[in-house]
Amino acid sequence: MVPNTSFARNVVALTRRNFRASLDREFLVIQLVLPLFFIFVAGFGYTLIVPGVQGISYETFLATGAIAMTVMSSSMLSGTMIWFDRNFRMFEQILMGPFTRMQYILSVILSVILTGLASAIVVFLVSLIVSSGVILNIVSILELFGSLILGSLFFGGFGIFVSLRVKSSEALAATMNLMFFVFTFLSSVFYPSYSRYLPLRLIFQVNPLTYIADLVRISVVGLPSFNPQAEVIALILEGALMIYLASWSINKIEL
Repeated sequence: MVPNTSFARNVVALTRRNFRASLDREFLVIQLVLPLFFIFVAGFGYTLIVPGVQGISYETFLATGAIAMTVMSSSMLSGTMIWFDRNFRMFEQILMGPFTRMQYILSVILSVILTGLASAIVVFLVSLIVSSGVILNIVSILELFGSLILGSLFFGGFGIFVSLRVKSSEALAATMNLMFFVFTFLSSVFYPSYSRYLPLRLIFQVNPLTYIADLVRISVVGLPSFNPQAEVIALILEGALMIYLASWSINKIEL
């Protein structure tokens, strides 16, 4: 007979299991090498071409963008855990125990947030080496954590949604790699979001990674944005929509 356990205890148990699976050594290496490469190689390499952006050094501009890029990549990959649970029959086994779909959904969301924060914080600490004019106080730290959590919700939900729409591991890897470059290079991670080409500028302005990068720069170095309140609202709405789609997809899974 399965013992009765509380709702919160089940969510914590599943979250611990998901978080441990996400933070293996290979995962950490993959997640940290690319942003650190951009910070130390591209940042210093492009300094002679782009000495500064919006009043700050390009190293600082790129380092803060790498923080946003890290939370995106780690959250998306953490969200794909459900693909492995489904294809290796772990999802069915979990639901045969004292767990419900709602508990599973909440655990995946929480593990995505924790994974995104853990990876982004490591990159943030390393970025302090090359960043100048960094603002560190309670308000800036809370703003940084808030933007990273909102970003992880969107991209974690995106990873879950895509995982439930593809059948093969090859299609999953190809889709994630493609979307990584789409989100990254059509955002303000490497360059400001304004552009003379209207369609490109519109894509920049609806890309959630642009909001995350802008909000990280506001909190870390005080770089002004065109409308931070509007970016926060847009990021909340996009994240809520993606979490809804991810939850809806999980509830549609047939056992």
